[in-house]
Amino acid sequence: MPIMALTATANKITVDDILQRLKLRDCVPLIQSFNRQNLNYSVAPKQKNVIETIGAFIKDKHPNETGVIYCLGRNMCENVAKQLREKGFKAKHYHALLHQVDKERTQADWKSGKCHIIVATVSQPILLRNFVVDCFFVDCFWDGHR
Repeated sequence: MPIMALTATANKITVDDILQRLKLRDCVPLIQSFNRQNLNYSVAPKQKNVIETIGAFIKDKHPNETGVIYCLGRNMCENVAKQLREKGFKAKHYHALLHQVDKERTQADWKSGKCHIIVATVSQPILLRNFVVDCFFVDCFWDGHR
């Protein structure tokens, strides 16, 4: 039976541990840099009103396109999604405390176009198989004081 083990950030020690625990032998490791050529990165200083900045960016550069905003915590996810909805964006939050049914509904709404923006915690990966994501914001709400 074929088995595939995937990880996004594991170092060699972790990969070896995974191989040992899963009892994988004669496997083919495929390793790739996170810096993919098909991605464009931009970094901007945090403005006073982050929601206004993000809203303007989405309206100007990615209207009616899909996107994911990653935040540091559940409360921030819910708050950011709410503020974006109040500004007319189709946004939903997504984090570990959501019931599985709600996670599945949010993903289905995002895939169908009912929701354009998912606001998720950095610890809650979203299954993005076979879908184009036009815009990501990562850790954009950090003010330098963790």
